[in-house]
Amino acid sequence: MSSAIKLVFFITLIVSTIALPSPSADIGTRVIGGVGARRTEFPHICSIQSFLPIIGATHIGGASIVTNRYVVTAASLIDPPPLPIIGRREVVCGRLNLALPNEVTEQRVQFGTIFLHPDYLRTSLSPNDIAMIQLVSQLFFNDWVQPINLPTQSAVAPSGIHSLIGWAGTDESWLGQNLGTLQLSRVAILPQATCAALITTSNNVTNTHFCTGPLTGGLSPCNEDLGSSLLSRNATNAHFLAGIVSLPQGCGASGRPGSYTMVSMFANWINQIILI
Repeated sequence: MSSAIKLVFFITLIVSTIALPSPSADIGTRVIGGVGARRTEFPHICSIQSFLPIIGATHIGGASIVTNRYVVTAASLIDPPPLPIIGRREVVCGRLNLALPNEVTEQRVQFGTIFLHPDYLRTSLSPNDIAMIQLVSQLFFNDWVQPINLPTQSAVAPSGIHSLIGWAGTDESWLGQNLGTLQLSRVAILPQATCAALITTSNNVTNTHFCTGPLTGGLSPCNEDLGSSLLSRNATNAHFLAGIVSLPQGCGASGRPGSYTMVSMFANWINQIILI
């Protein structure tokens, strides 16, 4: 290779490197109204990805690590997915920025057995929208990959301000492109009566659901947040999984609350599954 060609090659490489987004860059589509999360801030969150022709690995929703062999997500995300699944599905943990081709901290594990809640119904808002995914191999726990605490079955219903975590679209299109950094939004729990009055689905809102505002819009889960986590804090100030994003309602639109599966209602079922 001539000296001139080498020089052009190295200049091109340097320019390309400078142009790459930093892992913390707030780019692309996101949790509506969110801000970029810090690396290792939420090591329990994983991206569920499907391998589609031409597109390759595509983020379709979120999941939370329960043990090194199990993650929990929304049943509506994986039964059935919004598009036909072609090829393998994987759980990708330890990621911050999905816009980057890969991160050295990531762990990518294929689906094993899927456990849908036995009372899950394939409707627009199932009262039991929760599933466990058994992984084909174990996750390795480190600073970037950790399990989330779970509530007890007797835990009180969520109230106050919670943390919504996910990679999502800014509109209601599915499989949004240019997903960027993991996002954090602070959202408030709405009264159950308000939730039931505002969500118009084929099923009524039940005691296994809850909702978040504000109803003025601007802070909300969106489609690619399905299965992602809503976090609260326990007596020791540690995060625990209070809710799982169920079918999003309007992606930040005014008068459209975010809807969630109440994890405490399924704590016993989760603990039974992880013994399998």
